[in-house]
Amino acid sequence: MKIELLSEKQAARVLSIHPGTLRLWRRNGEGPPWIDLAPHRKRPVVRYRADELQRWIDSREGRDGNG
Repeated sequence: MKIELLSEKQAARVLSIHPGTLRLWRRNGEGPPWIDLAPHRKRPVVRYRADELQRWIDSREGRDGNG
């Protein structure tokens, strides 16, 4: 089984958004699921699983913008 992990920049590119938007979403408990590969460090090493990112994108399909 191959697990593809995307960096914050790569995930932002997939979503066509600024990486800062992903940081804001993480702080607010929003956005796609993410993983911190180094929880013991001051700065997280954030990665997004490609399959989870795709599921999150698919879950947004057809929304009217009202949540």
